[in-house]
Amino acid sequence: MPGSDPATNGDLSADIRRLENALAACALQVETVKDCQDKLDEESTQPARSAD
Repeated sequence: MPGSDPATNGDLSADIRRLENALAACALQVETVKDCQDKLDEESTQPARSAD
């Protein structure tokens, strides 16, 4: 997140909204990665299927 130098309360509010949106987007990315890792972990713990 780049630094900021808000001159007014409105500028500060806008900075806070941008930060909140960036954090929400980051949280979604982290959740997606965790879900993928959990799925891969689950698949790797299942026994291999035979190729009848």
